[in-house]
Amino acid sequence: MKLQVKFFFIAGSILAVLGFVFRIFHLPGGGMASIVGLGSCAMSFMIEELFQKSRFAIRLMNMGTAVLLIFILFRLQFWPGAMQMFIPGAIGSVVGIGLLLNSEKTDSPRLLPPAVVLCLAFSIAFIPASKLYYFIHLNEPINSEYRKTDFQSWDKYSWFLYLEKHQDEALKANDSAMNAYRLAPTNNHYPPFSDSLLQKHRAAIQQGNWKLYLTR
Repeated sequence: MKLQVKFFFIAGSILAVLGFVFRIFHLPGGGMASIVGLGSCAMSFMIEELFQKSRFAIRLMNMGTAVLLIFILFRLQFWPGAMQMFIPGAIGSVVGIGLLLNSEKTDSPRLLPPAVVLCLAFSIAFIPASKLYYFIHLNEPINSEYRKTDFQSWDKYSWFLYLEKHQDEALKANDSAMNAYRLAPTNNHYPPFSDSLLQKHRAAIQQGNWKLYLTR
């Protein structure tokens, strides 16, 4: 069972990394690969607890790590509710690792994956959503050409800036969205997205009443 769990975790990790790279380069399947990969990693820690009787510290560490992996998934997919998972996951992981480090029977190699997940979770937990979204979808070195026509990413970026109360920057991002919409090939103007929706979002930014991000 241990070998199967390790294989599950390694395969999921590789898939998650590939999914992240695919998303940065705007290749198809990146989002799904991230979901399956990080979900598989989280399941590997849960499966270990279902089929093995571990010490309390190991159980706490594994469950905390599983929650942190789901947090990372939600954070990178920009789904709501990510931060609600970060705190309990981080507490469980930190306390579990701490107890194991103070234990006489410390299995150092076993601590490595949870420690890596914990560091990764902390590294992205406090980065503003706008900066994280910009890096993945709109960073200039990698997306110098794609960002010129990616009106949807510019529009979503303006939403995150608005939530962070950066109204001027949000309006500039909305301008970029409308410029990208004009430059985008006609076959990318699929419904329900339209320039009128971008104009509505701009008005909501100016009036300070943008309550919910919608694409229709």
